[in-house]
Amino acid sequence: METPALKDEIHKFFLNLQKVASFHHDYILIHKRTPRLYLISKKIYDEFKFNHKINLSIKDEYLRLKKWLYLPISNKFKGYEKEEAVISLRVSEDCNLACGYCYNKKNMLNKKNIKYMSPDIAKRAIDFFISKFNKKNICVVFYGGEPLLNFGTIKYILNYTRKAYKDRTFEFKLITNGTILNKEIINEIIKNDVKVMVSIDLPPSQHNRNRPFKDGTPSFKIINNNLKLLLKYIPFPNIILRTTISYDNRFTINDIISNFYRLRLPLDNFIIETEFGRRISYSRRCNLENQKKLLINEERNSLLNTDNKIIYKKEIIGNYLYTIISGEKSIRECIPLKNALTVNPIGEFYLCDVSVNKEEFYLGNIESGFEQNKIKKLKKEYLKYQNDCLNCWASSFCGKFCFFIRNNRDLLLKNCIRLKNEFIDELYFFLKLNYKQIKKLILSALYFTQDKNYINLQTSYLNLLMEIYKTLNHTNKYIRPINIIPFNQN
Repeated sequence: METPALKDEIHKFFLNLQKVASFHHDYILIHKRTPRLYLISKKIYDEFKFNHKINLSIKDEYLRLKKWLYLPISNKFKGYEKEEAVISLRVSEDCNLACGYCYNKKNMLNKKNIKYMSPDIAKRAIDFFISKFNKKNICVVFYGGEPLLNFGTIKYILNYTRKAYKDRTFEFKLITNGTILNKEIINEIIKNDVKVMVSIDLPPSQHNRNRPFKDGTPSFKIINNNLKLLLKYIPFPNIILRTTISYDNRFTINDIISNFYRLRLPLDNFIIETEFGRRISYSRRCNLENQKKLLINEERNSLLNTDNKIIYKKEIIGNYLYTIISGEKSIRECIPLKNALTVNPIGEFYLCDVSVNKEEFYLGNIESGFEQNKIKKLKKEYLKYQNDCLNCWASSFCGKFCFFIRNNRDLLLKNCIRLKNEFIDELYFFLKLNYKQIKKLILSALYFTQDKNYINLQTSYLNLLMEIYKTLNHTNKYIRPINIIPFNQN
């Protein structure tokens, strides 16, 4: 016999559910404030929604979900999101390339015309960031311009943080055009486990048109050779390749992919982006997204129809599928000064990487600290638009807001609809997989790590999770989990 407390608990659980879509005789429902997903009988849920009645037959099913930690209990919400403190150091406002689609051209130089961040400015920025945000896990991003033009400051910070903050865990990222690499740089990358993102466009003719050196010399051959050098010493997981589709691109995404295969470059950690800025229209972006979708469908068919262990590429798995599998938020929400800061070469603070040297996003500097009135103004503006998103079922996993398109309500709405449709499409794909295919999909991401001990450990854990997941889905008739990973309630 159920107790009043249990009945009230089940009632509160249902109150926190929002409908995403229908799937056969069930609804796909998401739990507010967490990306936890459930399949619940339409009949059961409609009875609650319209009559506020809870069918007592789901009591045992609810308790099974609770036993195996598949329920986000409301008093455990605190700390649910993995908070990552990120400081981006714009160590160089100089670049040796002349990319046609560079979005940083107009804000490449600060008001003092100082191109490179000194080691002292970088050190003080790190010290300020750690003292103000006080996070144990810190990500330091080196970017520019071309950051390796100022490798001395990068090397200094890599060594300084390791020695000065032994009680903190650091993750380092380097965003580079790949033209400047040597043995010393590669040794520092290896020693500090730096993750490197290299920009490269394909085919080579497209790259040389988009990304020449300042004197017009083609850059593809140098970057390709440097990439091969990196790949010789650094594992795939620590190298991300990013290609940008420009508004005048003459090639399809399949053309680009085939060139990666032809050049034997790793596709396992590959990002395709569209040109950022006003030159590329929304309709053009949609066309490019449709090309991506065709590629995704090809990869899905490969997953379903072959026996290869590593088939579902990491760049296709993406944020949404990660959210569906894990029940964790995979996209960082853009909240002013929540846990991120960007610093230019003269030690000025800005909202994000794109806003550097733009006066309306200036937040202070390492001499005087934050300008509190400016921060309050930006937060007020953020909350004004953020309120529109609070009741949306997608609010628990999307980025919600960007200051750079905040006044274009039409564009915001179009992006919102497109992203929701993409998420639902990924959900339908996932729900049609059998258990063997789901396990294979997750293992493909594990094998990507190339760490045998980690793979063996996680594979054993995955086998256990799959057994629990299968049991819950076979035992529970009215309420079943979609996410495979239990809720972390610690």
